[in-house]
Amino acid sequence: MKDEEVKETVEEVEETSSETIEEDTSKKKDKKEQEEKDEPFDLHKELIEDAKLIIQAVVTALIIVIFIAQPVRVRGDSMKDTLHDGEKLFMEKVSRYYGGLDRFDIVIFDPENESDPGALYVKRIIGLPGEKIRIDEDGNIYINGEKLEGDVYGREVIEDPGMAEEEITLSDKEYFCMGDNRNESLDSRFKEVGPVNIKQIKGHPLFQMFPFKKIEK
Repeated sequence: MKDEEVKETVEEVEETSSETIEEDTSKKKDKKEQEEKDEPFDLHKELIEDAKLIIQAVVTALIIVIFIAQPVRVRGDSMKDTLHDGEKLFMEKVSRYYGGLDRFDIVIFDPENESDPGALYVKRIIGLPGEKIRIDEDGNIYINGEKLEGDVYGREVIEDPGMAEEEITLSDKEYFCMGDNRNESLDSRFKEVGPVNIKQIKGHPLFQMFPFKKIEK
């Protein structure tokens, strides 16, 4: 009998404690809501908070543009019929750091051409690091002595092999790049550009922004 009385007493205490906690929590919530209602609007504080958000957004955008991706515009016709003058591209800058460049990929690079300072060229990779490149008098491209197969991007037969008339050996950090519009392209065949070092490559276009379409390779 005494055990039952003790049990009932404990249960009553537990129920009372639970009700007390709920009541305290409710009072604190009501007090907080009241304080928020009573707090006057501080224009200066709101402007500071808005300024912080704007600064954060600008910094984030700058980080993306500098290190990850940025929009660029095509200038000229050297990549017809794949790309056209005036089209806007979205260029990513990450894959070049992880060996993500393959033959026939389109890349954007700084030609380091003194006659065209600050310009970026967009071309297609034909030769990979360490390979030997030669173009014969008939416009055929040879890689390591074998005729290149699968080159469906060139618009026409190459008329001027340039420096590639004699075999060019690429270093382990160089690429041989050409425009799809082969006879209207200033590219790795000529001394103004030459083989493109990996350090010159700025990125790889993912898609065209205007008009929108995915870029093949």
